Amino acid sequence: MPLFHYTHVHAVHSILLNQKLRFTDIRFLNDSQELHDGISRLGNALKTPIPGLFANNDYKNKAIDYIGDAFGDTVSYGIDSEPIYVFSLGRVGNLLSQWRAYGNYAIEFDEQQLGKCVSPLRPCIYDPIDKAGRAIAAVTTAITDISQDMGRSEGCVGVASIDSLGDLIELAATFKDEGFSEEQEVRVITRREEGDDSITYTPNGDKLTPCLEVPISLDCIKAIHVGPMRDQDLAFRSMSAFVRKVESAWQTDSGNIEYWLRVEQSSIPYRAK
Repeated sequence: MPLFHYTHVHAVHSILLNQKLRFTDIRFLNDSQELHDGISRLGNALKTPIPGLFANNDYKNKAIDYIGDAFGDTVSYGIDSEPIYVFSLGRVGNLLSQWRAYGNYAIEFDEQQLGKCVSPLRPCIYDPIDKAGRAIAAVTTAITDISQDMGRSEGCVGVASIDSLGDLIELAATFKDEGFSEEQEVRVITRREEGDDSITYTPNGDKLTPCLEVPISLDCIKAIHVGPMRDQDLAFRSMSAFVRKVESAWQTDSGNIEYWLRVEQSSIPYRAK
């Protein structure tokens, strides 16, 4: 199935030339509130009585406190040593709200091919009841794993505890407000140790945003869509010429002589503001 990444022309140019996707540290997303909302739901689950918990009773409360303290730190979330990075896509093409929010171009990926290149794809969760159920299940697992990890290390936090906390933050990253359900967003979520050579820093307003560049095969990309804009025909012509050069180079470099990259124009009419 196709997946669409709405973006600006600079990103299209960079991705096609360098064959790399740029992931963003989850704490630096444009809408940071959505992560806070996901953490809030997990925090509520943390306060809910959890039946059938196979935790180490000696460290159960300490495990709960460890998770709660991490959630309370809205700058760190306890993942400074192993940050989580996100790349966003959607299942709906030619969506006006996405053109308006993210840019005049959309890169169409093949879901199966992309899944071979990058970490597993995680569909976002919009339904409040589904979120609540998943939050309780995830918190139950985390308390069990962390308390048992603490039991093995005399109350100290080990790698297993850090991984469990990271799993919770990853889940929180898939919780989105049901008002955005039309996007049918899918996220690629991955982790890297702090200081990883592939991490870069991009100026964004008054701060630097940590980003992660992940190599891909151009076989993942099936089309470039030119959105509604002024001089759309001219933009389509120049993008088509550029894509033909990229296509030819990839056929030579990869040996995939049948590789073909479509360029299409959105049919939505452009309206000048």
